[in-house]
Parts: sequence; C-alpha cells; structure tokens
Amino acid sequence: MNQIQQKALRTLAQQVIDKLSLRRNNRELLKINQQLTATNSKLRETEERLNKANTDLTESKERLQTILDLVVEGIVITDREGKITYTNRRNREIFKMDEKRMLTLTNVSPEFNNRTLDGSPLPQEEHPVTIALQRGATTINREFLVSDQHSNSVYLRMNAVPIRDHNEMITGAIGSFADITDSYFLQQKLKEREVSLRAAISSANLGTWHMDLQTKELFASARMKELFGFYQDEQISYKSVIGQIAESHRKKVIAIAEASLRQNEPSELEYPIIGYHDKKLRWLCATFYAYTDPENPNIFFFAGTTADITERKMEEQRRSDFIGMVSHELRTPLTAIKAYTNLLQRIAGKNNDKMLVSTMEKVDTQVKRMEAMINGFLEVARLGEGKIRLNITRSDLASLFKIAEEDSLVTINSHKVIFAPTETTPLDVDQDKIEQVLINFINNAVKYSPPGTTIEVSCITKNGMAQVYVKDQGMGIPIADQPFIFDRFFRVESDAMKDKKGFGIGLYICKEIIERHHGKIGVESTEGQGSVFWFSLPVSII
Repeated sequence: MNQIQQKALRTLAQQVIDKLSLRRNNRELLKINQQLTATNSKLRETEERLNKANTDLTESKERLQTILDLVVEGIVITDREGKITYTNRRNREIFKMDEKRMLTLTNVSPEFNNRTLDGSPLPQEEHPVTIALQRGATTINREFLVSDQHSNSVYLRMNAVPIRDHNEMITGAIGSFADITDSYFLQQKLKEREVSLRAAISSANLGTWHMDLQTKELFASARMKELFGFYQDEQISYKSVIGQIAESHRKKVIAIAEASLRQNEPSELEYPIIGYHDKKLRWLCATFYAYTDPENPNIFFFAGTTADITERKMEEQRRSDFIGMVSHELRTPLTAIKAYTNLLQRIAGKNNDKMLVSTMEKVDTQVKRMEAMINGFLEVARLGEGKIRLNITRSDLASLFKIAEEDSLVTINSHKVIFAPTETTPLDVDQDKIEQVLINFINNAVKYSPPGTTIEVSCITKNGMAQVYVKDQGMGIPIADQPFIFDRFFRVESDAMKDKKGFGIGLYICKEIIERHHGKIGVESTEGQGSVFWFSLPVSII
C-alpha cells in the first residue's frame, strides 16, 4: 500500500471517528436538551407558584389591613427598638396623626407625652410596649394619659404582647388600645356621686342592704342591723329580717316587696318592727328596688334603705290622740250650743225679732263651721288609727255631680261654679266620702281664688278610670310645695296665705279617702295662674 492509499485510509478512518463522535455528541446534546426542557418546565411551575404565593400574600396583607382598619381599637406594631412599623386607622384617628408621621416615631416619643393618670410623666420602662420588649411580659388593661397631635389629653386603656421568632427571640411588640376618655370622666362622676351618696346616707343615718336573688344571701350595713336589733358582727338572713316585722304589717311588706320585684319598680312603705335582741318597737321607712350587676347582667340584686321614723310616728300618734281627745271633748259643749242656737232661732222667729234671727243665723254658721272642723279632726284621728270605714255601694258620678252642683248653688255666691255635663258613670264607692272630696276641692277653689272668678268642674272617663277635675283661677301653688300639698297638717307658707284659715287636714283626708278607693289624686298648678286638683276612681263594670 502506497503512501497515497495510506493517507486516504487515515482520512477515511478519521471521518468515521468524527461521525461516531458527532453521533455520540448529538445523543448527549439531545439528552441535555431533554433535561433542560424538564428543568425549564419545573422553573415555570415554580415561578407560577411563586407568583401565586406573592398574589395570595398581597391579598392576605390587604385583607388583614382592612380587618385591622375596621376594629374599634387602635393597633400598633413596633420593632425590637420600639420604632413603630405599623399603625391602623383607629390608631391614627385617636392621635389625629397621619401614617407617614406615625411611622417615624417610637412608643415613647415625646410627641405622645405619655403620663400617668395623675398627670405626672410615665417612666419609659413602665410603658406597656416597653415592658413587652424588655421583659417579654404581657400587659393587660393598663390605663394612662397621652396627647394627640393637637395637644388634647386622651385617656388610653392598653394591652401589649411581645413578638417572638422561631428561636423565641423578641423581635418586636404589638399593642392594642382604646380611647376611654368619655368613660373615664363618667366613671369619675359616678365615684363622686357614690361618695356623695355615702355621705348623705351616713348623715341621714340610713341603714342599707342588698340581696343576691340567686343565692338569697343578704348583705346589711351596721346601721341596718342596729335598726332590726341585731349585733353588728352578726350574720343575718332575709328570713330573720322578715321575722322582726310586726305581724300586723308582715304580709303587706312581703306583698309590696314581691310586687316591686315583678314590676321592676321602686317601692316605699312604713312598718313597725320588734328588735331581735333588744325587743324594742321601732317604726321604719323602707325603700325597695331591683337592679342588675353592671359587670354581669345575669346577676340580679334586690336592695333598699331603712330609716328610723319612730319619733315621728310617736309624735303623730300623740298628736292624733290629742286631736281625738280634744275633738271628743268639744263635741259635747258644741252640741249644747247648737241646741240653744236652734231654740233661740225658733223663739226669735215667733217674736219676729229680725235682728236676733240674723244673729242666730250667723251663730249657727259658726257652729256648723266648728262642727265641720271637729269632724275633720276626728277623721284624721280615725285615719291614723286605721279605723275609718267605707260604706261601699253602687253609685253614679253624674248623681254626685248633681248633688255638688245643688250644694254650690245654695252655699256659693262669690264665684261662678260651672259643672260640665257628665254621662252616667257607675262607681263602687262610699258616696258620702267621695262627695266630701268633691265638695272639699270646690270649697278650696273658692277659698283661694279671687271673688268673681270661675271654677270649672269636669269629668272624663279614660282607660277604665273616671277622672274628676276642679280648675280655679286662684293664686296657684309654688312648685316646691306641690309634692307636700296632701301631707297631714301641711300648709303653704306665703304672704298670700296669712289671711287664709285652716289646719292642713282637708286635702290629707281627701288623699286617704281616694287611695282607700284604689284611686289616685294630684294637683297641677302654676303659681299666680291657678290650680287643677284632680282625682281618679275605677269605673265599675255594669
């Protein structure tokens, strides 16, 4: 084989080798391309998941931002040094500061002017966020003062907790707080009122008590125990207190207390008690009212006060006894005077002695006035002893109006008394006593109104009650005196009343009569413009 052939053979061999290498490289390149395609596919999937995660994270952040902006409390997040990194909308509203400005501050920046409730500077280490950052402790309901951007003081109630990483290292803190300025001042007012109330109770020497309606446990003040004859260190119960009430009043007290609970309305009444240890008779004026625990509306309490009115009751009893005794003693000579007056009237009539007849008529008028006064005193005495009796019969209010109108025509010539037409109105009442009330109202209107003025008497029926009104154009009653106008022996003290005679028992008797008929009585008056006295009685079912 010559050189040319050898060279050709080597060239051919090299070409075969190159082709084989190329084929092998092509196979490797194909394999690499396939791997690269798979890798690119995985990268695209990863990129899509990453984009989706970023989108979800952005949406979550926006949702969280929306939620935090809707909460009623301010939210602040700080880093490890206390620098504010997040603030919600309520936070900025409380401090009246924009977000950009807020994010330049720390929890103890001078702009906040952190102070204790007494106004002194709040030490940095006592700030709830600082406590969370430095001690890793949680603070609950810490109250302190701050200032908003306009230097207005704001009372805050704040909670703060530390933020920790996976290694339990503190990386920041979260604080939530509420503006309690209004409630703080309200609470202060309530405390002041409570202090004033306690001072009033102490000065009035009142006993106080309250009872848990679930457990029936009774809590009584020292004065309350003293009034009921218990020792101050002695534990007392509802049953033991009720047991000291005089048997004559016990059922009534229990009934009124239960009604007060059912109707959720305060009540007041007077009753006698016998002291548990000292056996002393005392009269008490007691109040009852129900309320719920402000911190737990499901817990109910029954509470009240008691005042010792023994001296007043004894004085009233002595006065009633005296009035009753004197009235009885006066009736005997008055009866004799009346008899002699009638005799002299007849003699003067027979002798046609006009002067004596006129004189005897005046004497008879005074005798009748004295008799009415004595009867009033006796009525008061009977009321105080609970001996007044009602003769209940079916009556007609229209008939009572007619009787009162006829009486007015005969006895009243100084005023114009107008009776409004009244329909038939059946009542189950003591007719004489209701007539007495109506006549008393009319006579008072005459007594306290200028001559020549008009007195209007009317009646309407509403919600099953007959309501009677007597309206005058008189001097009226001062507002301060109106709550007491029906009290026994009460009289308005004024220059206009100096020439008006009376003992303050007429309206008291009227009140007792109406209330014993299960009715109501009252007055509406403007000083200098007249008064409207009224009473209402249940209409009977025909």
